[in-house]
Amino acid sequence: MKLRRGLPVTNSTPPEDLVTAHLVVDPRLAGLPAELAAEAAPLLADHAGRVAEWSAVLLPAGGITADRFEVQDGSRPVRWETCGHLLDLARQWADDAATTVAELVRLADGALDGAARVLLTLAGELLSAPHRARVAVLAAYIAPHMVDPALAYGTRVAEDGTTSVAGVPVLLTGAAVAAAPWADPRVTLSIGQGSDPTAVAAELRRLADAVATSGEYPAAVSHR
Repeated sequence: MKLRRGLPVTNSTPPEDLVTAHLVVDPRLAGLPAELAAEAAPLLADHAGRVAEWSAVLLPAGGITADRFEVQDGSRPVRWETCGHLLDLARQWADDAATTVAELVRLADGALDGAARVLLTLAGELLSAPHRARVAVLAAYIAPHMVDPALAYGTRVAEDGTTSVAGVPVLLTGAAVAAAPWADPRVTLSIGQGSDPTAVAAELRRLADAVATSGEYPAAVSHR
């Protein structure tokens, strides 16, 4: 007998489904139906295995220490090439997370609301980790250039995403890691003399559709 997607494991769950549920040991999957949990568990385990080394390097207990070298005047500037290498590791981590998240989103599609929320929450956790690592690397390498190194780290954020204000934990939103707002668009055109206006209009529509669909600028478009 097979569990329907979206139905949780209960005391009346058929024995063969309870066996499947028992094999799922990741506590984050608690509350998922056995069939979905059995599909999600290996995805999470495989991802955790692949990113374990990156996590150990980028998010060690106490944070990373900037790699430095000593020059003749006695100063010890940071090695920016090491910073670049660490940021590349964070990028690889983010790419791997995105691949796993795509599978979690696929599982969430069509699942009941409760199960979908669990899977999408997991997806958010997976994507958040490499973002956290990237911020940690940047702070560690910027701090040595600050008169007050604490300025590079900002407010201390706990593992659960909260920061303490007057002793009260306040949950930060995703805006904490959002980029700056989009700039107002500035578009300039260069149209060759004698160009067919109909063809120009068609090309502009094609470019606009490409940008709207992909979120990226076509290679033929120069942008700053």
